[in-house]
Amino acid sequence: ALLIALSVLIAQQIPYALGYLCARLQTEYTGLLINLEDGSYLSAIQQGINGAWLYRNPFTTEEHTPVFIQVFYLALGHLARGLNLSAVGMWHVARVASGLILAILLFAFIGRWLHDPAQRRVAFVLGLVGAGWDFVWLPFEVIDPLSAAPLDWRMPESHLFFSMLTYPHYAVNIALTIVVLWCMWRVWDDHLSDATRWILILIANIANALLVLVYPFFLLVPLSVLGASYVWLVWRARKILWRQAVLGAMVFGSPIPILLYYLGVWMTNPVMQLWNAQAVTLSPNPIHYLLSYAPYLILGLWGFKRNVTTRSALALLWIWISVIAILVYVPINPQRRFIQGLHVPMTIVAIHGLYGAVLPWFERTRLFIALCQQPRYTPDGLRRLFVIVFLGITSIASIYVWLGGIVQSAIVQPYPLFRPTLELQAMDW
Repeated sequence: ALLIALSVLIAQQIPYALGYLCARLQTEYTGLLINLEDGSYLSAIQQGINGAWLYRNPFTTEEHTPVFIQVFYLALGHLARGLNLSAVGMWHVARVASGLILAILLFAFIGRWLHDPAQRRVAFVLGLVGAGWDFVWLPFEVIDPLSAAPLDWRMPESHLFFSMLTYPHYAVNIALTIVVLWCMWRVWDDHLSDATRWILILIANIANALLVLVYPFFLLVPLSVLGASYVWLVWRARKILWRQAVLGAMVFGSPIPILLYYLGVWMTNPVMQLWNAQAVTLSPNPIHYLLSYAPYLILGLWGFKRNVTTRSALALLWIWISVIAILVYVPINPQRRFIQGLHVPMTIVAIHGLYGAVLPWFERTRLFIALCQQPRYTPDGLRRLFVIVFLGITSIASIYVWLGGIVQSAIVQPYPLFRPTLELQAMDW
């Protein structure tokens, strides 16, 4: 698993390395692949390097009081100062480190649901490099250049490969969400000692507090998913589970002071009010989400229908998926951001369906039976081929994004991702 994760992470660094190695004479590479405006994150790292723990928005001339936001990147700045790194250098270190942490947590989380080693490895590969099929809609609509569609090419939060390739806070955010849900589902459903249960509650509290510091609004995801999970547990037990309710409420105690502080900032700081008001990331037409996650939904629902014994085991993952389907259209500014991490449960239910329903169906087809009669084919080999083809098809969009990054960095080198050296010298002056 570690070799798979490192292989993916090394491949993801190639577009960045080519950007630095292939920059044309008298130009400099900014270190970004998309969205030049995300230099705002680099500005927060630089403020941390300068010793600040309060963020001042440098993209306005309006006077305002610095506030305790962008904490993740401010903290990276302090770390960069200790490591003697530049803001861009720290950005890249954080991308790789956060991607590795997410990969390790993903493998561990998959292991809770998939116990067969082969299935676990396939799910891990699908989680790290899989994407969707939203790009097939391109010929049928006039694409708005400001739109996030197709999701698989333009929305980094939609799939883990794209998230790990571009933004460290996306990977950290998804990792923290996994930790909170994993800990609380174990606390509720496992036969644990009291000591272990309290340790998991403490870990979930810390993860929730960190989650709010990275993405304040994203607390809605673990709150909603755990709330819906509790309702399901009550329905299954046919009684009110008071202990689970109290334990579930306890893990949301640590973020309350931070949220109250943010509420005060947004009520009293006009610049931050405007900053929050313009941070609008609305969800696209639902058809884009359906196409993007079509391969996962098809396999997952197929397995859900055919394999009755796994329905209860997968219920919590389907609750996670259902809750996100609602949150991405809740009428608040950061709608589409709630999609972060959805790839995780989608991957697990898809592999359950692949091995529990689709492969058994494939083995009964005339094609499979006919091929097995040929001397060069074996049933195990055909199953492996089917899985490899599935992984290849679901990875098309990720491969496109990766190759697109290589072409952009090594050949196209667009302005302003590549800037003239003289322009940078003028800015410094």
